[in-house]
Amino acid sequence: MENRKGDQVKMIKHLPKVDLYYVSDPICSHCWGLEPQLNKFVSQYGHYFNFHTVMGGILKTWDEFVGGKRVLFNPLSILKSEYPFI
Repeated sequence: MENRKGDQVKMIKHLPKVDLYYVSDPICSHCWGLEPQLNKFVSQYGHYFNFHTVMGGILKTWDEFVGGKRVLFNPLSILKSEYPFI
């Protein structure tokens, strides 16, 4: 029997979805910068995985980050360090 491209049937074994965890830091400008690409990835390939966002960060509280020679004192100072025109 002749095998033409239009006659081929792809047999894809159904695979279970995997869990994909994205760990983000809400005060990290790089994490915010990744958001457009991450949203596009999830919209295009989200049917292959269960997407979970986990918020984390290196600071337990602002108290341990305030003072001394540090430049960042609160959430607004983070924005100003990344976007000085604010």
